Amino acid sequence: MNMPRVRMLWSLSLALSVSACLPAPHRVYLAPRISGTVTRGGEPVAGTQLRLRATGTEQVAVATTGLDGHFELGPLSELAMTTSLLHDASYGYVLELSDGGQDYPGLTQNEDGFPPPLLPLDCDLAQPRGSAADVHYCERR
Repeated sequence: MNMPRVRMLWSLSLALSVSACLPAPHRVYLAPRISGTVTRGGEPVAGTQLRLRATGTEQVAVATTGLDGHFELGPLSELAMTTSLLHDASYGYVLELSDGGQDYPGLTQNEDGFPPPLLPLDCDLAQPRGSAADVHYCERR
């Protein structure tokens, strides 16, 4: 076999292996496990409903705060049958709160990489945070 043909075959096989998706079933995390407390002016709020939605999917986790205002929900994940070598993983989610008939934007994240295994939050319904374009009521501890 001549050298130009060997180089061409080697280059072709390298290009195919790098660009192809590899069959490797694995769990893809779309949103982290979230643990936190809901307060209003420093006092715990019982009975607040929380919804965690993964962007781009129909997956939702729901929780209600206890008497101490504490909640835990998530993580959200799905089974992927292939993995790509060409792009970074990404995730996105929206946390929404409802209390006393009023809805509060908790937190919105869209990031490259992987979500943290646990996201501890403090949510104060009396303290909006962020800018006018991005009001939210929860922040990382």
